[in-house]
Order: sequence, then structure tokens, then C-alpha cells
Amino acid sequence: MLVRLLACIVCAAMLSACSRLPEAKLIGTWRYEDEDGIEEVSFHPDHSFWSLETSKKELVTPSPLEETGSWQLKGDQLLLDSIVTWSKDRRQTSWTLLQVSRTALVTKSLEGGKSLTYKRLEEAACTPSPSAIALGEPALLGSWQTHYNTHDYQYRFSSGARVGVFCFISEERQLLLEGQWHIKDGKIFIQFQKNVYGPVEREEDIWTVVAIGTDCIAVKGDSSRPCIMRRVK
Repeated sequence: MLVRLLACIVCAAMLSACSRLPEAKLIGTWRYEDEDGIEEVSFHPDHSFWSLETSKKELVTPSPLEETGSWQLKGDQLLLDSIVTWSKDRRQTSWTLLQVSRTALVTKSLEGGKSLTYKRLEEAACTPSPSAIALGEPALLGSWQTHYNTHDYQYRFSSGARVGVFCFISEERQLLLEGQWHIKDGKIFIQFQKNVYGPVEREEDIWTVVAIGTDCIAVKGDSSRPCIMRRVK
């Protein structure tokens, strides 16, 4: 009798662990891309999430559609409750999970339509270095690469307070913005003066430095998401 009871407890524990396994697999950032646009969504262990959507028809230092909120997993249904950052509209959606693996997330909305395959986006943190010096203008000179708002960018900080922002389009680096920069009170100020594709829509970025590591800097702008910049050697 005792052996049977222990066996039941072990089976129940195994079933419980299996039911929690999909949640663990969901944690991280996922990216979907087609001919029209890009979506990235990040699920966190505390059941919060953020998502970004950008259109390929517009190349800007993007102001994408951003949502933040909470997520729940009920069976194969992923329930999302979010607020659109700019409009403050509330959205409640549900995804059917068709597949969750280490590298792929296949979903389908309740409204039907085609299934969407998201690929895991590998992200590396910027670990603070005990030997890192305080960020000054000489330390920032050079090129830094970052992934921000669904795009890969490269910032080139030059002497004379000049800065160029490059975007990777079809794996080719193209100049996007030019301007000036300076550092004050632990913040990086960038004033954009020229957009090679049209008028300058965003005149200034102000970044607060939150971590300095070996060949990396973590900064935070007007988004709740930190941005990791890595030195290009």
C-alpha cells in the first residue's frame, strides 16, 4: 500500500512538472518576421511581457507599436492582457500554442488564420565589470552595435562631438542619422541633425548609463527596456 502511495505521489509530481514545463520554455524573447513587418515579444518569469511591432515600409529610429502587460498559460492557450504604450488602449488576446521548443514558438490566434513561427532571439546581458572606468567621452569614441526596437544599429561616436547612426538593411550597413553627442552627469545626449531618408522626426535621445562592462554599456532611454551596446572591434 505504501509503495503504491509513493508511486502515485511521484507520478503526480512528474505530471505537475510537465504541466509547468511549457512556461519555462516560453521565458525569453521571440521574433517573427515576414515581408510586411517584424514583431518581437519577451516573456518574463514574473508573468510580465512586452511586445514591439514595426513595419518594413518605414525606416525610422523607430517608434514602434509597443505593448506591456501580463501573460498566463492555461493548457495550450496563452492569454495576454496588455496596454498599448502610446494610446493607453487595453488589449486582451489569446494565442493557441502549437509548438514550443528551445528555438521555435509556433502560435495561432483564436480568430484562426495562418500559424506564425517565432524564433528565439538570443540576448546577452552587459555584466558590470569591477575594473570598468567611469564613462567619459574618450571611452565612448568608436563604434558600438545594438539591437533596439526590432532593428540592428551601429553608433559611431567620433571626436569633435560627431555621431553617425547606421542601420543594417539586408545585412548591408547604411547611414541613417547624423548629429552631435556629449556626456553629462552620467547621461549620453545625442542631438540628431540630419536624416538621409527625410526630415528628422526624433531630434534628441537621452540615455542614462545603468551598467558598464568589458566592451559593453547598458543604457536606458524613454523605454522601460534597457539597451545593450557592444563595442565593435
